[in-house]
Amino acid sequence: VEGIDRFSTTEWKQRCSLAAAYRVAHLEEWDQNIFNHITLKVDGSDDLQDGPHFFINDFGMSFDEVTASSLLKVTLDGKQVRD
Repeated sequence: VEGIDRFSTTEWKQRCSLAAAYRVAHLEEWDQNIFNHITLKVDGSDDLQDGPHFFINDFGMSFDEVTASSLLKVTLDGKQVRD
């Protein structure tokens, strides 16, 4: 599976859950407006210096295009976190 080796088991499970939520939202047609998004707080990120971190889809990506490995990890200020 693409991306699984880049992330911890916990992070990969969270990414898969959020990607699945995007797919369900698409199937239920909850993605009709351009600025919709779903986020998930990264487990254990509260205590990090720039925490907490969140997963979010990339701007312009349709809900049916979101995959676990395509999700971005960002800070509360919206800065992308590079692991």
